[in-house]
Amino acid sequence: HYLLQSNLRSRKEMPENGNKSKRRKISSEFQTEKEDLECKFGVKFNMDIFRIWRWALKNKNPLACFSKNLNVQLCGPFRVLLIEQKSRKKQKDKTEEDSDKNDVPIEESDKDAPIKESENDSGHKEAVNTENDHKESQHHSLKDTNEAESADIDCDDMLSLHMLDREWQCPPEMQPCFTSQTHVYGLWRDDPSDSPCFVVSKPKDSGVITPLATDLLNLIRVLAKNQKVKLPEDLLTLIDTHSTSESLEQVEAKRRKKVVAKTFNKIGIVVPVNKNDVGYRPLSVSYAELDSMLTQSCVETDEAEKDKILAPFDECVNYIQFANDESDYGMGFEFGMCLFSHSTSKSFTGTISRLLPLAYDLLKRPLFSRIMKRMCEALN
Repeated sequence: HYLLQSNLRSRKEMPENGNKSKRRKISSEFQTEKEDLECKFGVKFNMDIFRIWRWALKNKNPLACFSKNLNVQLCGPFRVLLIEQKSRKKQKDKTEEDSDKNDVPIEESDKDAPIKESENDSGHKEAVNTENDHKESQHHSLKDTNEAESADIDCDDMLSLHMLDREWQCPPEMQPCFTSQTHVYGLWRDDPSDSPCFVVSKPKDSGVITPLATDLLNLIRVLAKNQKVKLPEDLLTLIDTHSTSESLEQVEAKRRKKVVAKTFNKIGIVVPVNKNDVGYRPLSVSYAELDSMLTQSCVETDEAEKDKILAPFDECVNYIQFANDESDYGMGFEFGMCLFSHSTSKSFTGTISRLLPLAYDLLKRPLFSRIMKRMCEALN
């Protein structure tokens, strides 16, 4: 009786222990992927991106898992996760293949296998298994299109990774993760050392940026609601279980207290200001004046008239130099971001490339400075 009861208890405990072990294993896998991705990008990621990726891997084409129902594709860091996934699978297959070769006796491995002759490098004949050759050639001919698209991505070049799927007027604070024909959706960080505070949306033909969701899981819910699409049950369960409970309004309210200026991108800039109000000073021109100035200068053909129109522009640049000397770095940041997010931004890349990287460096955000430099170089 005692042995029977012990056996029954063991059987009841096994699934529970197995589930705990499985949960620990999944958590450990997430942590490894998280640390690896953060090391490659030099920024922090929340767990939502890895939960979405695990779900996406159920699909034949993971990057296009939302293309049919939500008309968006996974991009940016998801492309790097795909490369890493393929690399791990290739290494695992190679390890298993080497193990099989070591385990199978020579006489059995050659038994009944079609043989052909080929020459090695020294000109001697050697036996080759034609069946294995056929399988290998078939494997190479069935490459996933995502692998071909990602073949030229250098996962060890941090700046190249940050340029993935980045549209002009996507500031360094925004990291593209989803893309459609008309919009880019990405994680937003005001500082490279911050965790993403929310997910934003930006039209591909505009510099205006709008907060859309608290995290990537909630972004999927928002896109489905806007397009009146019903999501798969397992995906809905994933979103309900792991998405951020805090509302977007609450997150925006917290950030709004730190925003010193809206700029033309509407989402604004965050600059630290001390108790003596050192860190930011307002521009010498209003947004309406600056908007008019930039627009008129791009349509004016007479150089003398253009110089006259841009006189307040040049004056503002001079004021920024004085502001930087007095540690009010926010002024140059605001002016540079206004130029960057304006419809005429491509006409002012020279000024942008001088002001914004410097502002990021002064604000101790060197990664953002390097991204902005690379963006200006790529545009030029």
